[in-house]
Amino acid sequence: MLSFFVAGRPQPEAKKMIRGSRASERPRLFSHDPHSNKRAWMENVRLCARRAKHTQSFTVIPAKTGVTVDYHFYFKRAKSNKDEAMVIKPDESRLIEAIDDALEGVCYPNDMQINRHLVATEYTTDGQAEGVMIEIWETMR
Repeated sequence: MLSFFVAGRPQPEAKKMIRGSRASERPRLFSHDPHSNKRAWMENVRLCARRAKHTQSFTVIPAKTGVTVDYHFYFKRAKSNKDEAMVIKPDESRLIEAIDDALEGVCYPNDMQINRHLVATEYTTDGQAEGVMIEIWETMR
């Protein structure tokens, strides 16, 4: 099992959109990425994973082996938000997709090996850093 924390506000994967709705235009798929620091976030995830692999003597999970990934996201609560319910934007699926893509080739050869995601999201407490705790292990069948 590999376990590590990535500090910083998690950045989502780009949203896929279709353009060209007019009859004269050919529809095409493009990515809309309003988050300019997503690449830096993904590189930070890779760096933290490589450091953890080195210190924990973790080897890359072989191909054709199932992978389980546990994500525990920590976000700061907006001052205007008084609700106890965890309501964040963007959605968790895009956050997970960005991390899965970043760890491909570092912890597992292909993100298609991931057959189980465990996700928890909560607000940070006083003095706690914003970020994500990631645990990765082989799925035993």
